[in-house]
Amino acid sequence: QLVFPGIAYDFFDDQNGPFTRSFLTDVLDNGGGNYFDVMNFHSYPIFYTNWTTNKGPGLLEKGESIQALLASYNLTKPIIVTETGWHSNNPPATIPGSPEIQSRYVIQLMTQGYALDAKIVIWWMYYDIEGGYTYDNGLVTKEDPPDSTTPKQAYYIYKDYVETIGSASFIRKLTIAETGLAELEAYEFDDSLNSKRVFVAWLNPVTTSGTASLRLPVGQALVRNPIANLEYSVLDGNDGKTDGYISVQVGANPIYVEVNR
Repeated sequence: QLVFPGIAYDFFDDQNGPFTRSFLTDVLDNGGGNYFDVMNFHSYPIFYTNWTTNKGPGLLEKGESIQALLASYNLTKPIIVTETGWHSNNPPATIPGSPEIQSRYVIQLMTQGYALDAKIVIWWMYYDIEGGYTYDNGLVTKEDPPDSTTPKQAYYIYKDYVETIGSASFIRKLTIAETGLAELEAYEFDDSLNSKRVFVAWLNPVTTSGTASLRLPVGQALVRNPIANLEYSVLDGNDGKTDGYISVQVGANPIYVEVNR
């Protein structure tokens, strides 16, 4: 199968960047859609304003925009994302990073990849790049000797994400009517292997210090905040109302709400 080259499709020349906005359209206008099997793009949250107004990472919305463009040419292609990620260091102030922010993006970007039905999502990179590269995007450090690495917080969050979501199927993204805020994102998964449903939720932007309440139509659930290493149970009625719903507080750290079936 032929995979389309991984296009940035961001930081366009009309935004003082190096990438031609019309490149994909030019390919499709010239019949290129008949000569590849899999669509491929890269996605970095710094460019979210090109795709969404909810201050989220933008991978899902960017992918949906590309799918819509393909559909306008009567094309349906599987999607892969061969680059996405964030850094654990704090280079220029306009692009803040930290181990915690990087860990948040692990959950956010992988979840949006599931929601897009991307067949592959690759975190770029596994290890930090040597040679003076500004951003420490790796899930592990790169040290001397060359085979010596140290896992970062994001590595363990990635591992936990795979253990939590890896056997589940994506069901849907909750609507704004359900979450109450465009900035509050929540995604539902079904894990039939372990007989449970899992909701993944977070509040945008990734650096927010605020929280918002998310109501879910379940009687009880286990809530896990893996970045803060918190775990607790919530029951219908804990919020003062016995109405078939639980209420959980959601902040910048994504949470898992696990419901037994």
